[in-house]
Amino acid sequence: MKRNQLVVFFAAAVAAYGQIAPFRSDGIQMSSTNTQLMAVPAAAAPTLLNLAVDTSLAGGDLIDVTVGDPSVAISLITPLGTEVNAANAASYGFTFSTYTADGGASDSLSPLTSAGTHNLIQFSASQASGSYQIKADASLASADTAMIVQYYSSSTVRAGAVTDSSHYRTGDLVATSLLLFDGTAPVQGATVTATAATLVPLPSDSVGSYQLVSQQAFSSTTTLYTYTAQLTHPGASATSVSAQVSSSDPNTTVVDSSVLFGDVGAGGTATSLNTFSVQLPNSSTFNPAVLSWQVVTPSAPISFTLTDSGTYDAATGDGIYTGTFTPSIKGAYTVFLTGSGTSSSGAAFSRAVTAALQVSDPLARIGALSDTPVYQNSLIDHVAITAPVNVQIAGTYQLTLDLQASNGKSTQATVSTSLAAGSQQMVLNFPFANLRSLGTNGPYVEAHARLVSVSNAAPTLADYIDNAGSTQTYLQSAVSPGPLAFTGQNTAAGVITGSGPTFDLLRVTMGVYSAAANSCRWYGTLTDLAGNEIASSSSGGSVIAGGNVITLDFNGNQIAKSVDGPYLIKYVGVTCGRDEATARTLFQTQSFTASQFTFVASDFTLAVQSSPPGATAGSTFQYRIYITAVGPFSAIVHLSVAGLPAGAAISFTVPDVHGFGPSYLNVTTTTGTPLGVYPLTVSGTSGTLSHAASTTLTVQ
Repeated sequence: MKRNQLVVFFAAAVAAYGQIAPFRSDGIQMSSTNTQLMAVPAAAAPTLLNLAVDTSLAGGDLIDVTVGDPSVAISLITPLGTEVNAANAASYGFTFSTYTADGGASDSLSPLTSAGTHNLIQFSASQASGSYQIKADASLASADTAMIVQYYSSSTVRAGAVTDSSHYRTGDLVATSLLLFDGTAPVQGATVTATAATLVPLPSDSVGSYQLVSQQAFSSTTTLYTYTAQLTHPGASATSVSAQVSSSDPNTTVVDSSVLFGDVGAGGTATSLNTFSVQLPNSSTFNPAVLSWQVVTPSAPISFTLTDSGTYDAATGDGIYTGTFTPSIKGAYTVFLTGSGTSSSGAAFSRAVTAALQVSDPLARIGALSDTPVYQNSLIDHVAITAPVNVQIAGTYQLTLDLQASNGKSTQATVSTSLAAGSQQMVLNFPFANLRSLGTNGPYVEAHARLVSVSNAAPTLADYIDNAGSTQTYLQSAVSPGPLAFTGQNTAAGVITGSGPTFDLLRVTMGVYSAAANSCRWYGTLTDLAGNEIASSSSGGSVIAGGNVITLDFNGNQIAKSVDGPYLIKYVGVTCGRDEATARTLFQTQSFTASQFTFVASDFTLAVQSSPPGATAGSTFQYRIYITAVGPFSAIVHLSVAGLPAGAAISFTVPDVHGFGPSYLNVTTTTGTPLGVYPLTVSGTSGTLSHAASTTLTVQ
């Protein structure tokens, strides 16, 4: 296989071995690893792979050489030309060990436990940096095999990769960055290259002709069978062909599912370069019919260079190298990036990392947006933004758009609908509440237009426009405040209702907009600036459609006993049918002083408002009594009467009056009540307060 094809194959296939994981979404994973892949031909001269080793004083560097065929002999050639192998490693200060992993469920998710024969070479602290070589001798191998070399450096040089998005469309520009740092210092002057590719399915290919390589007891009840397989390829020639195998039989467990076939000629066949294994109960036999294969080949590799400068790079010399490529076919892409340079200690290094991204065919495209205000009662009820959509594949689409104001605030609207193929339209409505929330006049930026296909369980990005233009100019004063809202037109003034000169009331007016005529109730609380309640008030009446002014009167006597203003009008509410508008703090009044308001001591008055004419003995006489509150008086007044003649009885319709109001005194006489005119005294008592009024009872 050609070098670039192997690199592509590694980037796409080695992730299946668990050797390089995709970068986490919560950050960029930095790595000190360099990974290389090379084909090792059988019955040929040994294969040499150059490897830049940059050690640290602490040592501990590790090389993991994984081969598919255990007969391949691995050794390390030092910069001085010394060949180190398992037999002499200790005498040269290395530790050399070999083991085979099947990559099954019993192995941990680690590069060191991926399937194959691992040759681990451990460096001691005394080993020098320099140019090493991995030597692979396949003279005893019966077929070509693949070799993966993972170098884990102990130095502080780290690399990480990231793309500017995770999902693209064919034809989009993909910006890819390699972050290269020595400790916290950016590495400058490095050479960074990248190759991107995806795996293209070969649905017509078939796999069969399984050959048993080995079998061994896996447990007391199961056996592990290892096979090679043959690929039949009816199409044009393909490079770096690989396959994933799975089982439909719960008793047949595939242990190592990634199988490599390499290059296959047009209409040709190929035997797998590695093996796969199945685990079966001892009582079962292998049935090839339960296996399913997904055969793939890498797409044509896209190679590009990354630089620490230029159009797409953030800043020169910051250790972030950036380059771009344009994918032309859909698929799950892997970008394999290699950065080489010199560390701060003067050692040559090389780091290899990967980044993953998804590319889809264009499903639909967003055209130029247009906006139209929709009015109600001469005010803007909502703004309708129309997005032309050119749909390639019919389905259900969701369109999301942000409106961004000049003050940094934003609001969002979303619409979902089914669209047929062709030219369609989607309309986003931004209601008055969203427009009001922006808090400033337009025009507004139409930002982050995102069109997503939601026809399938996994949503797919169809189109994205970061800045789709701007709306017309919209004034906040032209936007409807809603069915019921405060307009902000508020006043507060002292009112004299008595002889003056101080105010008896603080009259507050509030502007209210109502979308329709209605009967309403409203309320509010007057507080000092600390929020301590001074007085409360409520009222009601009718409002018209449009602007209204409503009023609340606050008792001057309570203000006179309070602190100086200004005061806050708080906890205000207006209720009109099902509509309600509330404000925790509506506004702050001008600076009043408490002495500007009339202070009246809390008291009450009692009056007998009507007396009955004389009547014969045995009659009932009724008197109307009225209690009037003085100042803030609101206590209970207990009523009583004195001066009754013998044989007379009384009752009050309301014996205890709360604050103010009427009560009727009924005096009932008997036929034995002596005739005459009797002076009566009606008394009202509330705590230490007591008042009385006189009247007469005439019995004829």
